[in-house]
Amino acid sequence: MDECYNLFMMDKLKEIFKRYNVDIAYLFGSQKDKGFEFLEGKKVDINLNSDLDIGVHVKEMPDKILDFYGGLYYDFLQYLSLLK
Repeated sequence: MDECYNLFMMDKLKEIFKRYNVDIAYLFGSQKDKGFEFLEGKKVDINLNSDLDIGVHVKEMPDKILDFYGGLYYDFLQYLSLLK
C-alpha cells in the first residue's frame, strides 16, 4: 500500500475517533492480527466469513448511546468504502 495513502487513511480514522471522543480504540478477536497488519499498510487476505472486532473507550458516555454507536458504525462504513 502506498505510504501517503496509508497516512491519509490513518488521518481519516483519527478524525472519526476525535469526532466521537474516543480516547482508546483496540482490535480483538480472531482477525486482530490482520487488522494490525492492515493498519501498518500491509496487504491482507480478508476472510469474508469472519468480522473484525473493534472496541472503543470514550472519556464520557454520550447521552444518546444509540445515536453514538449508530453514527460511529456509519462513519466506519464510510471509511471502509474509501478502501475499495
